[in-house]
Amino acid sequence: MATEAIGMRQRWRQKLWVWARRYVPAEIAGTICAFIGTAVIYGMFTDRVLAAVAGTVGEIVGFYGLIATVEWRRERARGYGLRRTTTSTARLLVAEFGVIEVLDSTILRPFFMYLGPGITGGMGSGTLLGKLMADVAFYGVAIVSYELIRRRRKERFAAEEDTVELTRRVEDEITQPIPLQPGPVRIPAQRKAGPRAKARKGLPARTVRSSA
Repeated sequence: MATEAIGMRQRWRQKLWVWARRYVPAEIAGTICAFIGTAVIYGMFTDRVLAAVAGTVGEIVGFYGLIATVEWRRERARGYGLRRTTTSTARLLVAEFGVIEVLDSTILRPFFMYLGPGITGGMGSGTLLGKLMADVAFYGVAIVSYELIRRRRKERFAAEEDTVELTRRVEDEITQPIPLQPGPVRIPAQRKAGPRAKARKGLPARTVRSSA
């Protein structure tokens, strides 16, 4: 039981490390782009609404831009062409974030942002609490989708590798010469040609003398 518990903790640590490597850099990139977009637009127009929109767009571009870049390079490294790499990357992002992004933008995040100040009693702390609750819901669904995608891709790549390996073995069996069995080589004895065979080949046949 102790060994199983240790193994379980190690697996969870590995999963947490994988999730952190995937989402934390993207979250940082999205936050930086959100601040940049907000600062630039507010400095140009001094409009809080436009600044909020720019910050939201900047966060989306930074977050998904980094994840898309990582996935695109990973698919490209498998030897896919440009078109297949782009299509596969877009398909992966939609499968992982499509549903939760729509729910987060339209229902979850506005709801938690509204609920947070009512819980804490302060606007700043409530907004932070609402963001945290929305992030938990967002990443909870995204992580489940990501794990399902990883499992399917492992099965597909394992099947492709098995197919490639089987094809290589068959090709080797076809192209490689058949090994000779060890042992002495027996040359079949040649039969002497008779008179009829010599006649067909144009050779003179020996006459057989009959005894008197």
